[in-house]
Amino acid sequence: MRYLKELIELTKESSAVAHLADQENSTIIGKLYRAFGAGLADEDEIAELVYGEGKGVSYPAYQKLKARMRNQLLDAVLDSGKQDKPNYEDYASTYRTLQRQYAAAQILITRRAYKNCVHLLERIYRVAIKKDIIEMQYQSAQMLMGLYLGVALDRKKYARYAESTTRHRIQFTDLGSASAALYDFKNHLYNRIGQMEEIGRVAIKRAGEVEEIMHRNPDSHQIAAIYFELIAYGHYLNGNFTAAVEYAAEAEAWIRGLVNDSPRKLLPFRLLQVRALGFLGEFEKGMKVVSVLYQNAKPGSINWIKLVEDEIFFCIRTNEYQAAYAAAKRVTRDQIVKKLPDEARQLWELIDAFLYFLIICGKIKEDGKRPRFTRFRLIRFLNSVPGFTKEKRGMNIQILAVHTMFLIILKRYDEAIDRVEALEKYCSRYLRNNEQLRSNCFIKMLTSVVKGNFHEVAAQRYAKPYLERLRNSTPDLVDQAGNLEIIPYEELWKILLDHLGTKVYKSAASRT
Repeated sequence: MRYLKELIELTKESSAVAHLADQENSTIIGKLYRAFGAGLADEDEIAELVYGEGKGVSYPAYQKLKARMRNQLLDAVLDSGKQDKPNYEDYASTYRTLQRQYAAAQILITRRAYKNCVHLLERIYRVAIKKDIIEMQYQSAQMLMGLYLGVALDRKKYARYAESTTRHRIQFTDLGSASAALYDFKNHLYNRIGQMEEIGRVAIKRAGEVEEIMHRNPDSHQIAAIYFELIAYGHYLNGNFTAAVEYAAEAEAWIRGLVNDSPRKLLPFRLLQVRALGFLGEFEKGMKVVSVLYQNAKPGSINWIKLVEDEIFFCIRTNEYQAAYAAAKRVTRDQIVKKLPDEARQLWELIDAFLYFLIICGKIKEDGKRPRFTRFRLIRFLNSVPGFTKEKRGMNIQILAVHTMFLIILKRYDEAIDRVEALEKYCSRYLRNNEQLRSNCFIKMLTSVVKGNFHEVAAQRYAKPYLERLRNSTPDLVDQAGNLEIIPYEELWKILLDHLGTKVYKSAASRT
């Protein structure tokens, strides 16, 4: 009873409980709140006031109602708005809720509301154990140990939480070590420290270190997720796609065995399976994983649109261009404009450009309707990707390449000649043979088309040394995964050759 009066006093100015104080509120929880607020000394009297004659303090419904009101009042300590109401639906929401509640517990201590602080911390601890949130297990157990040692003296509970604090401190340290290994790998990956194979080996090496930690903490899905992310991505970056798929699938099974609400935790491993299966050409297997991913994506949401992007790139990578077209049609121009930031919208401009390119090359059959990418305009496209054009060694290469191929396919040869001359200067200025070998080779192959006067056989002859170097090179997997080589250059070259004729074209300048 004293706990509730203490909370009522702490929250009496909070708008979050104003409805309970309202005399017109006829709910039983409102009656209970006002009864405690009125200062009634006998709890049996309060129970009768709320539930009727003969119902005392031991009445089960009364005990449940008190617990319900206590939880509402605890949540009102921070006067949370609707967006900050307790939410335990998934890991991220639970973590956010527990962090706010832990902050509330610290506030309760400063206000000397020790009993309610203990109650709140024990609730935090129970949920943290259930959801495997190691950080909150350690922090709440440590604070409970101190409270039971002093102001809320209880020797048995002190001993219990002292043991728990020691155990969770070790787990927390292990999680920190595993996280450090993951961040080291990501530092190499994001800052491109070394070749991709080297970065993959770093990931596999660090995975070996984390594996020991994982087996020491078999119930921690957080540590398990770090281990599998390292080992799966390590094999992926080394080009061992079959191993990457196997480890990603093992991660899914392992994490499912530890937690129930797992879609968010499984998302990176399922996406990795899709991308690796794309490189393996396993279209049917990849689409099964894609269909599972869609089950947890709300249509029209940003996450859903990003998933459609992954499906499109997967389909293109497996040469299933018609399936990529079908996926892209599900996203409307309105959704792209309203939901996505500028850079993400520019990626869709590039997607639409490639789909239209495949349409005019006969690789995609239209279904009679006219989706947004069939209204493609080359000049508008070039003006719609200002962010990518600044990436001289990144996505801009794709933009320049597809623009040049459009001009060749559409037989706008004089414009293509001018564009290729500009490309040669661009290539010598920005693309180094060692770091951007594949892009360098492909641009030289486009110049070979012009050098051969758009004649198929001549173009092949001039491009032969560059094509051989391209075939002998290893595609940069990170660039491909990042969609910097949306369609492999070898495949683009085949498509381009199919649209070169057997006539030699004389430029306007050579005819005068």
